[in-house]
Amino acid sequence: MPRKYVKTAGSKACFKYAQEDLSAAVASVESGKISIREATRGYSVPYGTVYNRIHRLGTGKHGGQTVLKDNEERDLCEVIQVAGEWGFPLTKSDIRFLVQSYLDTNKRETRFKKNLPGYDWICLFLLRNKSTLSARLSENIKRSRAKVNPEIINEYFDKLAITLQNVPPANIINFDETNFTDDPESKTVVVRKGQRHAENILDHSKSSFSVMFAGAANGAVLPPYIVYAALHLYPTWTEGGPKGARYNRTKSGWFDTMVFEDWFHTIAFPYFKSLKNDDPKVIIGDNVASHLSFKVFKSCLDNNIRFAFLPPNATHICQPLDVAFFRPLKKSWRQTLEDWKKRSRGSVPKHRFPGLLKAAIDDIQKNSAQNMRSGFRTTEFTSQ
Repeated sequence: MPRKYVKTAGSKACFKYAQEDLSAAVASVESGKISIREATRGYSVPYGTVYNRIHRLGTGKHGGQTVLKDNEERDLCEVIQVAGEWGFPLTKSDIRFLVQSYLDTNKRETRFKKNLPGYDWICLFLLRNKSTLSARLSENIKRSRAKVNPEIINEYFDKLAITLQNVPPANIINFDETNFTDDPESKTVVVRKGQRHAENILDHSKSSFSVMFAGAANGAVLPPYIVYAALHLYPTWTEGGPKGARYNRTKSGWFDTMVFEDWFHTIAFPYFKSLKNDDPKVIIGDNVASHLSFKVFKSCLDNNIRFAFLPPNATHICQPLDVAFFRPLKKSWRQTLEDWKKRSRGSVPKHRFPGLLKAAIDDIQKNSAQNMRSGFRTTEFTSQ
C-alpha cells in the first residue's frame, strides 16, 4: 500500500461549507444583488470557489490532482482489462512503463521522474479503480511445465479458434522482428586433404540490422520496417530500399515501445484500412514488453482489431513467419551479402543496407506469397 497521509494540525479542511450555501451565493452574485466578496463573507464560501462557479471555470477534485485525466484513466483501465483477456495480463511495472510511453509520446511534462510513475502512484491508481481492476498473484508454474507441450499448444489453438471466428484470411497478419547480421556464415569448401585451416578471406563483423516483417494469411507481404542503431537517421540510410519500407533508429538498434507504435500506425494500421471491410481484424505476435503501447491498444479497441499473443518458447512452431518465410529470406540474404563482400571491403555501411535487403527480398519475391500462405497453413491459422 502507498504511504498513508496523516493530516497535520491546523491544515485547511475541504468542504467547510454546505453545497446549498454555495448555490445560494452564486445565485445572489449572478442576480446582481451582491458582489463575490460580499457573498464570500455572507455565506462563508471561499472566494475562488464562487468565482470559478460563476465564470464556468473547471474545478479539479478536492485534494491532490491526478496526472492522468479521468478519461485517460478510464482508457487505461480498459487497456489493462483487454490485455488480460488477450492472455497477456500486465504487471504493475508494465502499467507504469505503459503510462510513461504514453506521456512521452504526447510530450507531457509531469511530476514523475522521467515521466515514470512511482510505486505510490500505481497503488493509488488501483485504489481509485478498485471497482474494475484488482491486483492478483500470478499462478507460477515450474519451468518444466512452462516448456512447449501438447497441453499448452492445444489450449492456445482452442483460444485462437475463438479469436479467428468469422475473420477472413486477408484480415489476419503476423508480425515479427528479425536480425540481419553482417556475417554470411561459414560454408562447406573443398581443400587439400590434411590442410589444417580452410580459411576463406571475407570481411565480417558483429554488427546487425533489425527489421520488422509482417504478412497476411492470404499471402500479402507488408513493407518492412528497418531500425538502425544510431542517435540520428540520415537520408542516405533510407534510399534504394524495398518499396514502401519505413526507417527509424534507436540507441540499441532494437524496437522499443515508441518505434513499435510507429510501425503499427504506419504499416499495420494502413494495411487494415486498405481492406475496406467491416470484418474483425487480428494481429498475431509475441508478447515482449517493447510491444506494449497505450496508443496501439486503444487503436485496436476503437477499430475492431484483436491481438493474439503466441505462447512463450513456441514461435518456432506457431509463428507463420518463422515457419515458412524467414528461412528462404535469410538464405537469400546470406548469398546477397557474400556476393557484395566479394566486391567490397569492410562491414556493410548503413547506406548500403536498404539496397542489399531489397536484393534479398526481390530474390524470393516469386515465392513470397506462397511461402506466407504455407506458413499460416502449417500453423493452422487458416485452412485456405
